[in-house]
This record gives sequence, C-alpha cells and structure tokens, in this order.
Amino acid sequence: MEGFCTVTSLTLFLRLDAHAVLVTDTRLESTISAYGLGVGRWIFTLAVLLLAAGSAALLIALVGHIVRR
Repeated sequence: MEGFCTVTSLTLFLRLDAHAVLVTDTRLESTISAYGLGVGRWIFTLAVLLLAAGSAALLIALVGHIVRR
C-alpha cells in the first residue's frame, strides 16, 4: 500500500513539474502555493493525500512490527 501511494504521488508531482516546463514555458521555480492554488490544484491535492496515506500505512506497519516483537 505504502509503495503504491508513494510511487503514485511522486508521479503526480513530476507531472506537475513537467506541465510547468512544457506547457507554460516556465522554469521549475514554482512554489508549493502556486501548485496548490493553480490550475492543477486537484492533482497537487491528490498527490499530497496519497503521500499522507502512504506515510500513515508505513507508520502503522512499523508500529505493528514493533508491538509484535
């Protein structure tokens, strides 16, 4: 689960960077707020949520492993 969420969120973040370079002819100097408030904000939101879900799944797995020891 955590691997899928991490790979998917990284893919979405890279898509935002590719869009910034290829479509808008800007350099990669966009701030986080520009991604969060811009046209692709739904992609940014989805990427952040997937990253959070993957992090939570990893934390749960680690805590479960420590408790079982």
